[in-house]
Amino acid sequence: MSMNQPYYEPRHPSVPGDAAGPDSGIPKLISAEYLLKLGNRHYNNYQARGLKRDLETAIDHYRNAMEMDPTLPEVYVKLASTLWEKGAIPLEVAIDYCESGLQFNPDYSDGHLFLGYFLRRAGHLAEAEAHFRTAIETIGSASPAKARMALGRVMIQKATLSYELPAMSRLAMAGRGIQEFSAGCLLLPSDQNAFHVLQGAFVADLQIFGITGAGWLLKLLGFGKATISLYEWAARCLPQEPVFFHLLGDLHFGKKNHDGAIYCYNRAQELDPDNPLLYKKLGRLYNRCNDTLNAAKSLEKVVEAEAQDFDTLYMLAQIYLDRGEYMRALYYYKELLGDVPDNPYIHSNMAYVLFKLEDYDGAIVSYQSAVNFGQDPVWTATVAQTLGTIYYQIKNDMEAAISMFQLAYQLDSGNPDCLSMLGDIYTEQGNFEAAIQAYRYILSVEPDNADCYNYLGYLLWQLDKNDEAVDAYQKAIDLYPRNPIAFNNLGVIYLDEKCQLHKALEMFESACQLNPDYTLACFNVARTKEALGLTAEAAKGYTEALALNRQHPEITDEEIQERLDNLFQV
Repeated sequence: MSMNQPYYEPRHPSVPGDAAGPDSGIPKLISAEYLLKLGNRHYNNYQARGLKRDLETAIDHYRNAMEMDPTLPEVYVKLASTLWEKGAIPLEVAIDYCESGLQFNPDYSDGHLFLGYFLRRAGHLAEAEAHFRTAIETIGSASPAKARMALGRVMIQKATLSYELPAMSRLAMAGRGIQEFSAGCLLLPSDQNAFHVLQGAFVADLQIFGITGAGWLLKLLGFGKATISLYEWAARCLPQEPVFFHLLGDLHFGKKNHDGAIYCYNRAQELDPDNPLLYKKLGRLYNRCNDTLNAAKSLEKVVEAEAQDFDTLYMLAQIYLDRGEYMRALYYYKELLGDVPDNPYIHSNMAYVLFKLEDYDGAIVSYQSAVNFGQDPVWTATVAQTLGTIYYQIKNDMEAAISMFQLAYQLDSGNPDCLSMLGDIYTEQGNFEAAIQAYRYILSVEPDNADCYNYLGYLLWQLDKNDEAVDAYQKAIDLYPRNPIAFNNLGVIYLDEKCQLHKALEMFESACQLNPDYTLACFNVARTKEALGLTAEAAKGYTEALALNRQHPEITDEEIQERLDNLFQV
């Protein structure tokens, strides 16, 4: 006796024709191939008469066959089918079983056929179609009835659900599907085993295809209400078929009846819980209805089935970003970058998440990657400007900030914001001439920019270009006469540089009217009245400025008090 051929005793009573059983009294030496044959016999019996005992016995035979010879591809495929039929494994595990079997024999026709079945149920219609075609090509002398019927069905299903395609393309696809399905039907009598097992499913498929075909034609002709009525009737007649609820959901969605679409998609999902396409549609619909919690739950189901589905990962990242769940958003953005590492928009979004998490160094790296990979100059300029702002306002790295703002200007010279930021930095550095140049260019693009004239007036004043500074401030006031700072600064020039006291007082009083809490303007009113010799009024002004300064500090109390004390010294 060979040591690698163990005795085998079936765990369940045998059916007539079994090679060994409890009634024989003698255990029989058998091979993995024979166990596979016994499993197939019980599985066929289960498909014909639906007895659970047949399914359990088939599973036991298949498992023992796999233990005896783990290189038999058919064992993996049949075990996947029986275990999934029993509900013992999820759809993705069944797919893994079939793929493992095909690794041992890539030309195993039934392996491609069953893998196609599982992929179709999982919503991967294009992959299912490819495996059905491979099953037909590799079937050899056997009848391709089942494979051609399966191919036809998936083609019709693709045509029904491919709303993004033109009507004629979908019609042609459906026609080819009907042709394949009809050819499979004609070949079915030559495959007696398949005919025996599939006759019930065959009738159901004909019903489904007939109804969906009629509905598709009604919709094509513009009879939307009739299409909905037909599918609703079909859903009542065949309540276990998810396809009609799925199609009803699509129709309601197209009519913007979101509540109706959600109900129908959920009913379809209850009947077909392993279909990621349904979860994806539900997720998008919930998101459109601002129900982000249920949107995330549905889309998470898609990720479980299709880990690298870009659209779903991106939508989840955006949902969690909008919900302020930054760590979850960061996780999905990282997943996306694993698939598309050179996508600038993903880098930019991830940078924003890192910024919100106060990981400023990480945000800088991601924004820099977005700039490096960006193809759209206007968009890239915006990212460069954002990065420059982080360098300027958070990292206090002026040189890096200037570099980014200059790049933003080179990429989009029509955007004055980056020049305004450059002007701010140059001002802070004391490089007033460069700042003036930046602001003058902005004014050439935006001649009514009051803020820009205000900044320009300040810079010209610092360079002792007082006449030009007065013109700039006056222009700022003409464009926006409610800016108290412009009035105050113009008043200081009139008071301290031009000795035009009455004009100065007019400017300061206007500033105080616009902002009664403006300490510096109140102080300057007192200074002007002091210069005019109005000592009592100046003293009153300084006293008011001292009180204001304690609520809105802008200068030192000591400076105000010193001015007040000096009024009455001889």
